[in-house]
Amino acid sequence: MVESMSQRAYDYMRQKLSSGELKPGMRLVTRRVAREVGGSLVPVREALSRLASEGLIEHVPGGGAYIRRMSREELLHLYEMREAVEPFAAGLAAARIGESQLGVLQTICDEWLVVVRAMRDEKRPHATASEIDLWLERDRLYHDVIISATGNPFLIKVIADLRLMERVYNPVRRSGDFLTLRVAALSWRAHAALLRALKKGDAPLAQRLMAEQIQSGKRNVLAFLDRQPLSRR
Repeated sequence: MVESMSQRAYDYMRQKLSSGELKPGMRLVTRRVAREVGGSLVPVREALSRLASEGLIEHVPGGGAYIRRMSREELLHLYEMREAVEPFAAGLAAARIGESQLGVLQTICDEWLVVVRAMRDEKRPHATASEIDLWLERDRLYHDVIISATGNPFLIKVIADLRLMERVYNPVRRSGDFLTLRVAALSWRAHAALLRALKKGDAPLAQRLMAEQIQSGKRNVLAFLDRQPLSRR
């Protein structure tokens, strides 16, 4: 029972991290988490220790547990890891992906195109809050489908952890106004091109396009950080 409750608390906090409800620097109150998941303190502490071992939270002596912050160097390391494994996964997916999975990816690209056209037709410089929420949720699903298509449980676990960290620590995603018409259009085109490569079963092209997406994301993050005052970095 303790193990199952520990897993429940762990999954609950990972979901909160993924959704953006828990942000870098926020303090985790053990008793509050225990109350929210309907458990005791022991399994929640076990879950926190597990998250700490994964680099998602840190324990401050005498101060409790906090969602850890990432330095610029650590963000670069994160992108290096993503560049190493995600293009490989895209290549595997090109050979193994099923029609139903391709259908999900097509639906996502179609939904993104609706957002892009709405922003263009209404001459809006940024997406609305609801459009941003949809965009980010569909981005998570898009890449989850590709990772799942590899059929490799070890690869799935590694990439899922890396992408969770990217969602939590990417400062661009937390800025609230990152989704401009230009960014949305470029992102839609990149994901649509990758989908075409997956439909053709073109593994080398899928690998290259995935690598380009990650490299573009890294450039955007670094440019965003360079625009921030030193006190906010």
